[in-house]
Amino acid sequence: MPSVHYSLQLREISEIRQEIICYDFAHHGMERDKQNVQKLEQQKVSFLTGSYARFHWQAEFKVNSEPALRIFFDATDIPQGKGISAILELNIANAQLLMMQLRQISKLAIDSLEVDNFCTALLRQLKEPEEDYPNYLTETFGGLRAPAYLKEQEVKGGEVAKNANSKKYYGVCHDTIEAELEHMLDKNDPKTHLIWAIAHDGCLLVGLDLEGVGHPSLTAFKPARIAGELWRTEEGWRINSSSGRYSRDYPNSQQLLANALEKFQMIFYRSRDQITSYVK
Repeated sequence: MPSVHYSLQLREISEIRQEIICYDFAHHGMERDKQNVQKLEQQKVSFLTGSYARFHWQAEFKVNSEPALRIFFDATDIPQGKGISAILELNIANAQLLMMQLRQISKLAIDSLEVDNFCTALLRQLKEPEEDYPNYLTETFGGLRAPAYLKEQEVKGGEVAKNANSKKYYGVCHDTIEAELEHMLDKNDPKTHLIWAIAHDGCLLVGLDLEGVGHPSLTAFKPARIAGELWRTEEGWRINSSSGRYSRDYPNSQQLLANALEKFQMIFYRSRDQITSYVK
């Protein structure tokens, strides 16, 4: 049987964030699988971009003396506060082993627990996985990722250059895609094209691909989801997920691209049949 140990600390969220920013899952978390490290890095971005109360109880669990996960409990003790703020995995195999045991306990014990406390809040959350809009966005368009890097020309005066030729779409557009976007393109240059990204809140960002200034100019260097290019062709409009800054190494990139295509077709419903996708 694996041995499980935990420690409990009261901490400020600023201190927690700073530690997580520097956390090395391969070294500190003893995670040996490279794909798992990538998943944990995505989870880190999601955690760091979340909104939290100032004080938290941090419960850190270890399995066989190796890191497993941390559970953060809202320590503000207010009625509208969220009992469990976040569960952050440090090592996927160890975390899954521990979570499996906790879920088994939740199935057996939750109906008999009448007192509201951190323990019951955790067990309820494990028994009924939260289904909310951020989780839907992650499932549909990929986890949040910070851009992999910035180019020198993308920074001006200490700030990330903004794409002046960009638009945001939160819902349907009643114009055709041609009326909305074609004026951005240089008809005399077949290489000109647009770039797009799904923002943290699900907004579709579209802008002109300027020389040397890419996707971070659309997102203001903020974490985003899947992103790519939009090309005007003789057959219509075609999207791909070719973004080295945001779309790198999603294990289900083709499905995410298909979901992004559906979003394009929903927004530009009058041009639905003219918009397709391809893998570059």
